[in-house]
Amino acid sequence: MSHLGRPKGEPNQKYSLEPVANHLRNKFGFDVLFAKDCIGPIAMEAVHNASLGNIVLLENLRFHPEEEKNDMELQSNYPYWEMHILTMHSLSNRAHSSTAAVASFFEERFAAT
Repeated sequence: MSHLGRPKGEPNQKYSLEPVANHLRNKFGFDVLFAKDCIGPIAMEAVHNASLGNIVLLENLRFHPEEEKNDMELQSNYPYWEMHILTMHSLSNRAHSSTAAVASFFEERFAAT
């Protein structure tokens, strides 16, 4: 799961992550499944259809206005999360659903500097 640009809570092909999935597939030969949404049945189906070793890339989180509102309900639509790795320090201070709300779903939390 990731985000790209500032689509203002609406789907916008300019900010789709599908080209990223294609790039990973073509440049590195990874087996990448792309889901055209990051929540709901479309995302769940992509995760369940993945085999060991596949990469599943879900559509831009910011296509949902709840992402930038730190909406807990949006996070509850991600039942397939096993871990969360936040690699961008510039995002870690934002109270967004994928950076702040998600932390409450994990019993163990780690930080790296």
